[in-house]
Amino acid sequence: MCGIWGAVGADAAGHGLGRPAARECVRLLAHRGPDGEGLWWTPEAVLGHTRLAIFDTSHRADQPMTGADGRLVLTFNGEIYNQAELREELESLGHSFRGTGDTEVLLAAYQEWELECLDRLNGMFALAVWDGRDASLTLVRDRFGIKPLYYLEQEGRFAFCSEPKGLLPLLPGPPTPDLLGMSAFLTLRHVPAPRTLFAELRQLPPGSWLRWRAGRVRTGTWWDLARRTTRRPPPWRRAATLRRTVEEAVETWSRSDVPVSAYLSGGLDSTVLTGELCRLGRCVRAYTAEYDVPGYSEAAAAASTAAGLGLPLEVVGTQVAVTPEQLADMVRIRDHPLGMHNEVALIRLSERVRARARVVLCGEGADELFAGYGRLYRLPFEAAKRRLRPRRRAADGWRRHAGSAVFAQLLADYCYFPLEVKHRLLREDVAARLDDDAELVGTLRRAWDRPRRAGLHRRLTHFMVTVHLPGLLHVLDGTAMAAGVEARVPFLDHHLVTWAYRLPQRAKLRWHGPLAMVRALAEPPAAYSERRDTTKWLLRRAFADRVPAEVLTRGKLPFPAPLNEWLARPEAARTAGLVLDDGARLHEFFDAGRLRRWWASRGGDHPSFGRQAWLLMNLEVWLRVYCPQPEPVRDGITREVV
Repeated sequence: MCGIWGAVGADAAGHGLGRPAARECVRLLAHRGPDGEGLWWTPEAVLGHTRLAIFDTSHRADQPMTGADGRLVLTFNGEIYNQAELREELESLGHSFRGTGDTEVLLAAYQEWELECLDRLNGMFALAVWDGRDASLTLVRDRFGIKPLYYLEQEGRFAFCSEPKGLLPLLPGPPTPDLLGMSAFLTLRHVPAPRTLFAELRQLPPGSWLRWRAGRVRTGTWWDLARRTTRRPPPWRRAATLRRTVEEAVETWSRSDVPVSAYLSGGLDSTVLTGELCRLGRCVRAYTAEYDVPGYSEAAAAASTAAGLGLPLEVVGTQVAVTPEQLADMVRIRDHPLGMHNEVALIRLSERVRARARVVLCGEGADELFAGYGRLYRLPFEAAKRRLRPRRRAADGWRRHAGSAVFAQLLADYCYFPLEVKHRLLREDVAARLDDDAELVGTLRRAWDRPRRAGLHRRLTHFMVTVHLPGLLHVLDGTAMAAGVEARVPFLDHHLVTWAYRLPQRAKLRWHGPLAMVRALAEPPAAYSERRDTTKWLLRRAFADRVPAEVLTRGKLPFPAPLNEWLARPEAARTAGLVLDDGARLHEFFDAGRLRRWWASRGGDHPSFGRQAWLLMNLEVWLRVYCPQPEPVRDGITREVV
């Protein structure tokens, strides 16, 4: 796990960056790689790297790494967990290795097979390869977007980086906020690739490659979940096959030359992973977080699970209250507004993990693969109910560009800021430019339509894996790497993902019986979900003899922050004032009067008001930190800016 950076140029001046300027950009990523720094420089190409040493902690694995013949130079962020198996195969083909790390294995694999090597890789990665033979640069991002990769195209220069902060110094002035990116952030809590919040920057989509040569850029897709096929085992073998596949994923993804730990909430996913890690004898400690508000702690459940595993547990206390200055500091860490309300806790957890370990296993991916979001995954059932008993359409705000009633309902149920509410608060000229979020809806629609001739359940799974999951992974990478910690997600082993993707709905989400389904016909999803059905049914069955009974029967426990409670406190007024006071940057996009009235009514007493207000406050702070404007001078005093 590391930070990567680089630049290339097509004209006679090359990339135009001297060694000192390039090194300063690389050093902006020091938090991602506190164990070393490297720079490979020529007038036409420069590659940089900051290292977090996980495999082969000696200098033999330092980067950027040059191939034996000098033709290829690699800078790489991530881990290749099946490097031992690949090493053996490559040695049989005549390759030799100096050390025991995965970087030289990846470099040899690329030299042997070029882009065809990617299908052989099991791991998480963002990489860049300079090929001196044809003066080309190739960028690649892993299957699910676990590792980030941003790039900047300028006249005569192309640059890339693990985080935006390494590219911003190359701009001629302050960056420009991207209106469509900001709207996407409010809707999804993140910005789908290739767009970003910065108008000048793009991100490489998951499962994609990019090749630059002589100033021209080509892109392509090397991995597509909707096009992957695998044989479905018969129903009586599914539990045993799932158990074996999860065991293999945890064994592969926990390989390390440094100590490994785990996030443990006491829920099903983290209990399965932590239990398997303990069976391998590889877990040194578990971590969980709790807020300083009653009713917002899973520490007791985590402690019970940890005690059963004989594992030390560290509970990290977190305050929900944040000042504008604290929020600005965290936004600077992330280069992004905090979209997830638990990011404050994740940053604190990562800081504590760093004191004892460098690797932490996390349960991301299980909810998307095994229908953990029960209310959303009942979309096919709700669609059938509407056909049986037509009722007033609830998704009219999305219907114009959605194309179908089912997809419009998904957007209405899934999106964090309802379209009609957001556009009612926007200034008229801004709303007209967004055109009812036509571009965003088109992006989401393509993710929904990608699995051709598939049923609603598989479409929904594909949507959650390709739309929802990248946002969670962006948060996980940013919060962990801020402390120099590698966060791993074994549920995203691609063998496990492709197998689980083809499971039928009944293997994941199962009614308690025929009567439960009949009663749910007259109830909304919030009333029957996890009361009349069971989520992650097959995962529970596969590990029934290894997971405590209280965990098996416990419903989904997200890690919520008590935002509504905090916003009701007097101390929240100063942070809220960022959005409401005169001079707020958001007032360039939102009608100030309508925004203040909406806030005063707590979003019309909407239960998600806290989350929506959190998004607005964070977006305001991000605008002030990254896209400053000259401040008016009043009585000789410049207005205070975060």
